[in-house]
Amino acid sequence: MLVGYEESYGYLLSPIVRDKDAVQGCLAIAEMTAYHKSRGETLFDVLERLYEQWGWYGEKLVNVELSGGDGVERMKRALAALREQPLQVEGLRLIAIEDYLSGERRFVADGKIERLTLPTSDVQKFLFAGGHWAAIRPSGTEPKMKMYVGVRGNSAGDRDDTLSRIVETLRRRVAD
Repeated sequence: MLVGYEESYGYLLSPIVRDKDAVQGCLAIAEMTAYHKSRGETLFDVLERLYEQWGWYGEKLVNVELSGGDGVERMKRALAALREQPLQVEGLRLIAIEDYLSGERRFVADGKIERLTLPTSDVQKFLFAGGHWAAIRPSGTEPKMKMYVGVRGNSAGDRDDTLSRIVETLRRRVAD
């Protein structure tokens, strides 16, 4: 099954419904619940099994308000500072930096540069060993920075700790 998702609008599970909405997502969840209940399982049981099989993945979206007359300038300074001094998170090894403004992916170890194929945008993405990543961009409609973080842990605690460390490091960098 292919599933389409957009963080602020919802899921697209079937071509019958041509827009992302909660109705088809609710129906799919109800069907999953009924199926697994008939087998004596809860959705939480199934999720735990998936985590054990594939890894303890987690993602988080963090918004940092930068309102006021100098909000836009603070956003620009924060992004410029990350370009000058890339994100470093204690205990994680930075592998590559994707800068969608310059259209380049730069590998930290050897300085090798690859061209990115997505359109130019003021977005930076930091790729860490272990499959962890963080991306940051200014909101296009509000006075805030949008930060996206994804991690893969060996346990729920490991996942949550890594997610928290990346988020807090990004928050400190944006607040400076």
